[in-house]
Amino acid sequence: MDKVNCIISQSAKIRESLVKIDLNSIGMVFIYDENDRIVGVATDGDIRSCLLDNFTLEDSTRRFLILTLYGEGILIVVSQFLSYLTLR
Repeated sequence: MDKVNCIISQSAKIRESLVKIDLNSIGMVFIYDENDRIVGVATDGDIRSCLLDNFTLEDSTRRFLILTLYGEGILIVVSQFLSYLTLR
């Protein structure tokens, strides 16, 4: 699994998030902002819910940014996870 398939820009389309989720086999993508900081996570279930709420595949990932990650603790865990993927 490649780290690039686990992260996505918040300006990317929902369709791109689904493609990455399908490729990474972990069922989620970490969302980063214009400063390359992880700002959230989206799961395939989050995207399904948004589509049922009349979002489209062409909407921005920013629209369904469900979980905002605050605090150093969670960012360290995400960073370690992405580093682990790089080593594999």
